[in-house]
Amino acid sequence: MFSRGGIAIKPAVDLRREIWRKLAQNASGNTLAALTRLTLGQLGADPELRQVMVAVMRETLAVAAALGWDLRAEIDVDKVSQRAAGRDMGVRSSMLQDTLKKRPLEIDALLGQTQAFAREAGVGVPVIDIVLPLLRALDRAQRAD
Repeated sequence: MFSRGGIAIKPAVDLRREIWRKLAQNASGNTLAALTRLTLGQLGADPELRQVMVAVMRETLAVAAALGWDLRAEIDVDKVSQRAAGRDMGVRSSMLQDTLKKRPLEIDALLGQTQAFAREAGVGVPVIDIVLPLLRALDRAQRAD
């Protein structure tokens, strides 16, 4: 269907691997953008926040590896976080847009399930363990407004 519509596609050989690849980046940038209300470019430009982004990506990749999808050699998290610094400062992530419009946040899709997988696999995720309850509190607060 996409090809007939003129959209180039590349079917994934291992869909779960591609999901983990995308999640590693989205779990860090989207969640921190929602909490800070900063764009990805602004997050990437802040050395301390970039460290938190890197930590969330590394933890996500460690969970993926424990479940059989080791992408740590394929994804340079430091380079990914530096690319964020080069992004347009006005571009807002989807979770930041949801936060600003007080829409429900996709917390479990981005971090909650990763934390659950981490617990099952015995993988420590100390940064996710901090970011996740902060996001849940933000979501509750927005719903109460």
